[in-house]
Amino acid sequence: DGPSWASLENNRVEISKGTSASTNLVLNPDYGVEGDMQVLISIITEKGSFESKNTISVHVDKCYASAVDIEKDFDKICNSLSSKYGVVIKNTGKYDQEFSLSLIGPEWSSLDTSRVTLGPDEEQLINLEISPGFDAPAGDYDITVRVEALDTSKVFAEDTIKISTISREECYQPSIGIKNKEVSVYYDS
Repeated sequence: DGPSWASLENNRVEISKGTSASTNLVLNPDYGVEGDMQVLISIITEKGSFESKNTISVHVDKCYASAVDIEKDFDKICNSLSSKYGVVIKNTGKYDQEFSLSLIGPEWSSLDTSRVTLGPDEEQLINLEISPGFDAPAGDYDITVRVEALDTSKVFAEDTIKISTISREECYQPSIGIKNKEVSVYYDS
């Protein structure tokens, strides 16, 4: 009795008088599972006259994990201008890992690299460049940076920045105003 990823190698073992036998407890936790768990093993004789129970404590570490952090959550940018944002990629797992970086967003957003290799607790700063063209429709865009491990763990992390683009006309729109609508001017001034 325990998590679904814990099982016995054999559910039936035959033991002769005065001998012993063993079987293995197989633990195969899914990715993302971590923490302390209990597994209860019950042994009952075939005729049910003897029962023995044993609880085994299992600690599952998070061996493979990553984190992504874009320096801003929101920004405004004028069309035809560009801006760079720092993105921190971190390996929060216990082993060296190679990560693939991808971008979900408009074609005028890009990353300066597509792969990084990081040791445990190591991080790397990369750049996200946003360059909406002159003709890009003004509006709000979600741009997501996704980091995925290239090994069988396929662990991933992602972070999103919301970019609000402003048309070039609106961005550089001049304004003029008169402070006082009535002015008194004397003849000699």
